[in-house]
Amino acid sequence: MKDRKQDREPLRPLLGGEEAARRARALTEDDRQRRVERDALYAALGELRAWEDRDERMWKAWATVRGITYRLGRNVPAGWVPTAEEIAEHRLDPEVVADLRAEAARPTPRPELPKASPLRPVELPPLRAAPDESEQLSLFAPAAA
Repeated sequence: MKDRKQDREPLRPLLGGEEAARRARALTEDDRQRRVERDALYAALGELRAWEDRDERMWKAWATVRGITYRLGRNVPAGWVPTAEEIAEHRLDPEVVADLRAEAARPTPRPELPKASPLRPVELPPLRAAPDESEQLSLFAPAAA
């Protein structure tokens, strides 16, 4: 038995019916789209992480040469490359020096993350009307008739 509140709830589509099939197709398409967006986000996060790691290594080299201990919002000046004496004195990693030279020649902007798409609203198709020739007056006829 259903109470009044349960009686007012929307009906579930019939198993194997047209509406259930439509909803299954929509769910499959939505799932595929979300997977594509998720993969793009993970790829962008990987790029951002690699860029941040590279930036941190270059900052540590600059901070070592300048004698800075804490970052406190300080960044490597644009176009800064250590001299040969600084490289030898502080024993800087050749890969980091190569990164600093490449960054001085062509600065790399910080990668941006893709925007998340909003939740897609469920679009219900219009209900089909019963054909004009169908008579349902028998539903209201007295049971004794």
